[in-house]
Amino acid sequence: MLSIDKLALEQIPLFNSYAYPNVRAMLSEWCQDPHHLLLGAAMFDQPAGLLIAIYSADKSIVVINSIFVAPRFRNMGIATRLLKAVIEHSKGSRIDIKYFTNLSEVSYLERALHQVGFDPPELASVYYQVDLSTLAAAPWISRCKRSPGYRMVPWQQITEQQRQDLKEKRYCDYPETLSPFIQEEVIEASGSFVLLRGDGVIMGWIIYHRHVKHAVLSRSLFIAESLQNNGIGLTMIGYSVSRMADRNIQCIVFQVIASNRRMLRLVDRMILPYRGEQTEFRLARLTSKQPQG
Repeated sequence: MLSIDKLALEQIPLFNSYAYPNVRAMLSEWCQDPHHLLLGAAMFDQPAGLLIAIYSADKSIVVINSIFVAPRFRNMGIATRLLKAVIEHSKGSRIDIKYFTNLSEVSYLERALHQVGFDPPELASVYYQVDLSTLAAAPWISRCKRSPGYRMVPWQQITEQQRQDLKEKRYCDYPETLSPFIQEEVIEASGSFVLLRGDGVIMGWIIYHRHVKHAVLSRSLFIAESLQNNGIGLTMIGYSVSRMADRNIQCIVFQVIASNRRMLRLVDRMILPYRGEQTEFRLARLTSKQPQG
């Protein structure tokens, strides 16, 4: 009947379609990597589900990258069994899973998480998707004025010394989640800028990533504490949006951390009205050592 096992290399083709498209090419490598865990569920020897998890370097945290059960096998307890299996393999490590709430399977997933003992999910961040051409035509975009004494410089034009200063946090501290160096290989050059003080010191930035052809993702907007609360963030958004208007980009997705209430209010007021949609991104966590149920 139902079996849950770590995938062997030769099984990857059978479960390949159950992984996100952007990671399918890496499944064979992950299958042999001790910091990845691939669990396959089979019902009567037919592939039924797949769970992919990633261990932290010291294996104290396990992050569930994805969990999928084929539609014809749902409501049979397979997701719960996959979760119990990852708990057993984690050997007491904390387990995290993040997921979007606009998926049709979210209630099914949350029931399974509750059943095996995960804490109630909490809001991690909000994603706002907006039509670029509509936003670029917003009246406030054209009214944005740069602050005296500062200028916007393309990310790709910063010097090696400026890069080093940023990495060492020499002039301003910033959370690693807002680092401009994350996934540099997919930075969208037309919309990514730094805020440069007159003496050449970088005091802020806005970075966009282009993972797909017609959309960009902004998850890194940072302004030095001494410059906050004076409209510079909105100016940086407006400036970058206007520069991307003719770059064959159809939409922008803004990710805002749930704890950043000021930014959530700004996006709700200034961006969401322009053909925008929002989706919650939740975090559920398990710290107990043994599966329940």
